[in-house]
Amino acid sequence: KEFITIVDQVDDWRNTIPLVGLPLKNAGVINDHYLGAVEDIITTYGPFYHIAPGIILLHAKPSDGVFKLSMGLLLLKEGVNFGNKVFDPVDIIFLLAASDNYSHIFALGQLIALTKNSDFLNDVRTSLNSKEIQSIIWRYTSTELNY
Repeated sequence: KEFITIVDQVDDWRNTIPLVGLPLKNAGVINDHYLGAVEDIITTYGPFYHIAPGIILLHAKPSDGVFKLSMGLLLLKEGVNFGNKVFDPVDIIFLLAASDNYSHIFALGQLIALTKNSDFLNDVRTSLNSKEIQSIIWRYTSTELNY
């Protein structure tokens, strides 16, 4: 739950980056440069991070300021537009902080599987607090994913 944040809304997609990243930064697993790199990538290349309607997976290179493999989640009760007509509005924002080019592959596979599960997404979207979301993630990853 320490890397899960829930807010009602944001005015602009740029506001999602510090919100999803602050818990990771406060834990010392990423730095400000990493968050800046994430924003720079979106600004330069556009919103290609979408992995499903309403869901985006933000990330940058490990060398941009990652100290430990981690992932943050931001749930917006009211979605925000990132500029992709097919996938907007976005209400679930993940921030992947990979410390190398390989260690995150398993977690990424689990995340993709979860985002294809409509029950999981509905449970997350109707959650009231971060502890509930953490419980939902554990429940779905321990009972439904078989690798």
